[in-house]
Amino acid sequence: MTLGTVVARMLAGLDEPWNGTGPRRNVICIHGGDPAARSRQSEVVQREAHARRRARTHTVRIDVAAMGRDPERYLLALRAGLQTGPTPTGDLPVFDAGLLIYWARRYPTVSLAQVVTRRTVLGPTTARLRAARALADPAWTTPGDMELPWPQLAETPALASLRQQCPVLDQVVTGRLDQALPLLPNLLGWDLQRQRQRSQVEVTVVLEAVDAVRSLWPRLGDLEDVIVCTAADLPALIVVTSQSPVDWASPQRALYLHHHGAARWPGLLGSGPDSDLIDAAEDAA
Repeated sequence: MTLGTVVARMLAGLDEPWNGTGPRRNVICIHGGDPAARSRQSEVVQREAHARRRARTHTVRIDVAAMGRDPERYLLALRAGLQTGPTPTGDLPVFDAGLLIYWARRYPTVSLAQVVTRRTVLGPTTARLRAARALADPAWTTPGDMELPWPQLAETPALASLRQQCPVLDQVVTGRLDQALPLLPNLLGWDLQRQRQRSQVEVTVVLEAVDAVRSLWPRLGDLEDVIVCTAADLPALIVVTSQSPVDWASPQRALYLHHHGAARWPGLLGSGPDSDLIDAAEDAA
């Protein structure tokens, strides 16, 4: 099966709503020992996806190795990445609300918008400023542009409306803080699905060097788990590069990943005509 055929099949599958429990076939894993070859193949996939889509396309590229195994940094880099280039995505009200709620609960004296503005690792300056402006929306700030404290933020009419529309956001508001991070990609997926329905933009996410996040002490809610939640919850083509194939389909990952096993990731099981694992060296040959 050619790379173009794999991309075409995945893009067609994105038009089918996912119920949160069935198989996902939106992830291409490009593996091999040569980082340059992996990167080149990811760019081929990006071009194929752009050529085969009818709507505006937007690509987010994140060097996972630069995230320092920090899921917060990764989620903020993803938010900034959605604002890069000439075709940034539209408003992401539920994801932004989830980020602000989590941040206000976790760091009550630290401004999230200022963190996004100042941390260069999150992306280009223009993208960070765009994301920071969205996070500083008047719905979430005081007249002096200060982010509302957590108790006041929880009582805003804007948040009440979004909680009614998106039940997962309510879990972020009322649930345990240490279980909130894996829920945030679901909020982004909610926003992007509504953009897809309005034919505004189609998103591809390229995550390079995902093998850098494997930990000797993996746990639910760590960076790898949040990345896998991103792959499962976003209505987007996800391209991951790694030295060796990702093992998300392995039953041994059940204790460490919210989305795991062959039933969830049938295309990541191994080689064959129906596999979503791409050997960068063989495909480039």
